[in-house]
Amino acid sequence: MRAYLQSEDLWVCVEGRSEYTQDSKRMTKARAKIILSVEKQNYSHLQNTVTPKEAWDKLRDTFEDSGLTRKVGLLRILTSINLRKSDLIVKMNKNSCSLYIFAS
Repeated sequence: MRAYLQSEDLWVCVEGRSEYTQDSKRMTKARAKIILSVEKQNYSHLQNTVTPKEAWDKLRDTFEDSGLTRKVGLLRILTSINLRKSDLIVKMNKNSCSLYIFAS
């Protein structure tokens, strides 16, 4: 999506640069392209946004794979793996968790 907005010269609206926020036509176009790119069931996340930056930030906050959701998802993957002759390495820190499986 970012590359698409960049190709249309609209990404600057998402960044919220002051020289572009005054161009209402460009701002409306950028927000519309973001909204029209999401699936229908996700429109509710964006209906109260006014600017393309608000729309982008709302989508990022809603769908960013981090925090508790990420940990639960990784735990679900970990518990569903059938480890036979494999080595498992789990690296966890404050901001991320990585899972590595090496088959023997």
